[in-house]
Amino acid sequence: MDKLIKLMPKVPEAELLSLYGRVCKDEQDSVRMHAIDCSVSFSQNLSPAKFFSQVNPLIKKLGEDKSWRIRYMLADKIVDLAQAIGNDATKDLLLPIFAAFLKDTEAEVKTAALNKLPEFTQHLDAGLIVSKVVPSFAELQKESTLYVRSALSEHMLSICPIIGKQAATTHVLPVFLLLLRDENSEVRLNLFKRLEDLNKVIGVDELQTSLIPSLEELSKEKNWRLKIQLIE
Repeated sequence: MDKLIKLMPKVPEAELLSLYGRVCKDEQDSVRMHAIDCSVSFSQNLSPAKFFSQVNPLIKKLGEDKSWRIRYMLADKIVDLAQAIGNDATKDLLLPIFAAFLKDTEAEVKTAALNKLPEFTQHLDAGLIVSKVVPSFAELQKESTLYVRSALSEHMLSICPIIGKQAATTHVLPVFLLLLRDENSEVRLNLFKRLEDLNKVIGVDELQTSLIPSLEELSKEKNWRLKIQLIE
């Protein structure tokens, strides 16, 4: 079906939309899952008016699907949708879905959304990022699941050049400092992967009193792979 959508108008649009509607409402997770790729294809091949009238309502329902696997797949494809429908439509349609994914009950969904954070926020302005995305960081930092905290620490700093120094200092830096004290060395080390994004807007002088002790502690790690990453 995904391939057939790309053949429009040779394949009747109305019939494909009807099939798509039935797939989205199917009882089986494994069937509804295929609606995600179809949604991306429709966004790339339908006119904006038809996309918003026919596909948009069903994407919203997929974002609230009872199956975490469906929500996970939509989180994984959300950047593809954003690129296809443009920034204005992303703010109206996809941002509420993305913000909900960051607060999802399933760790896998939250991790998938965080992994898309750097690319997805390129389609948003600073005000929306600060008001709709950043508030989730404080709770995500307390997440018991390691790979959620790891994804947060790896990608969180990517938004700093967009939101600017004041917002980064007020909203991101406190979470950054808490993650620097995380019990897991992988989480702490991930913060250094995108440190330049924070350094661009805040400056290393304001960070050094927090960074140096953490670097010293990480240098004592027994895992040689972590030590290599730290040196790099």
